[in-house]
Parts: sequence; C-alpha cells; structure tokens
Amino acid sequence: MEDKVLDLLEKMYIEMQEMKQVMATKDDIKNMATKDDIKNMATKDDIKRLENNMVKMENELKDDIRGLYDRYKQCVEGISGINYKLDKLTEKVDNQEIRLQVLKTAK
Repeated sequence: MEDKVLDLLEKMYIEMQEMKQVMATKDDIKNMATKDDIKNMATKDDIKRLENNMVKMENELKDDIRGLYDRYKQCVEGISGINYKLDKLTEKVDNQEIRLQVLKTAK
C-alpha cells in the first residue's frame, strides 16, 4: 500500500513539474498585451495597405534616381565637351604665343 502511495505522489510531482513549465509567471502576465494594445494593433489590411504604399514609393524613388542619373550623365558629357574645347583653345593660344615670339625675334 505504501508503494502505491509513493508511486501516486511521484506521478503527481512529475505532473506538477510539467504544469510549472507550461504556466506563465507573474512577469509574463505583466508583459502581456492589454485590450488597448490589442485595439491599437495593425490589421492585415493595414499592413497590406502599408506594403502597397511602400512599393509605390520605391517605384517613384527609382524613377527619380533614374532621372537624376540621366541628368548626371548629361552634365558629365557637357563638361567633357567643354574640357575638349578648352584644350583646343589652349593649343591655339600656345601656337599664337610661339608665333609672336618668332615674329619678335625676327625683327
């Protein structure tokens, strides 16, 4: 009879330990969401709407970046053209200076 009581107590102890592992602590309960928290949570529709807005903004941003990049390329090409013309003018000025020196020495 005593063995049966000890077995029963052991089973009860094991079950209590399992229940302890599953049960929430006071801290867990304190950190649970309140009704107001749940009321203010976003719904699936809200999240979907936000995702759609993000996709739209990303597409607009991509278009803006593409436009800026195209404008940048135009500026670089323009500056390259100006540098080319400046180099040509510098060559002409250098040639004119050489001619002037030759004329001055010939006199």
